[in-house]
Amino acid sequence: RLKFSFRVLGKELLTLKLRLDDDGTIFGISVYHEGESEPMQTLPSCTAHPDRVTDLWADNQLGTLVTFQDFNFDGAFDLQLAQNYSIYLAKSSYCIFLWDSQTGRFRYSPELSVIATGTVIGVNEKSRTLHTYKDLPEGRWEDSTYGWNEGKLQLIQQSGLYGDWFGTEAEKGPPCRAVYFSCRSRIRGKLAVTLKKWICSPNDATFRPPDCPYYREYQ
Repeated sequence: RLKFSFRVLGKELLTLKLRLDDDGTIFGISVYHEGESEPMQTLPSCTAHPDRVTDLWADNQLGTLVTFQDFNFDGAFDLQLAQNYSIYLAKSSYCIFLWDSQTGRFRYSPELSVIATGTVIGVNEKSRTLHTYKDLPEGRWEDSTYGWNEGKLQLIQQSGLYGDWFGTEAEKGPPCRAVYFSCRSRIRGKLAVTLKKWICSPNDATFRPPDCPYYREYQ
């Protein structure tokens, strides 16, 4: 139940075996070539507090621990290893390893693992972009779209509700809450704030966000 298989570029079959300690704590995953008993690579856990797997886990739960997706649009499946689940946010966090066709091995992607904290990365092959939506505490949220530029991950656009519901914005006076809606877009290679709207009354907490300038809808 802790073994997973997939084909690299539709050809070579790789088998992956989840590594657990005596307490069932996830501490990595081993990668095997087809028919071999020794792993060709062992990938470590990337978080300080990985989950513990028990015999009570159902097959559908175990199936979410290891998933495959082409995150960098090179035609090869990459590896996504679930690490922990936040009861407070009802979200999982992941370690992501990209397949390197030149070395024939996986390599850890800190950039993707960071944005996969507390959310699932959506992949849009048509626009070659990645998308995340994060529910933040106290009704705040963040919606982000990323793209690749010369092998490096870049934030293309981002909108969200930020700040502290219990604070105030000094320059606007006590009635104004210190929460705001903000948009950012990458314009001529640089991220720029294109809109910022303060939430200044309790009724504004459920307001419909305005359209962001220069924003492209994620499909």
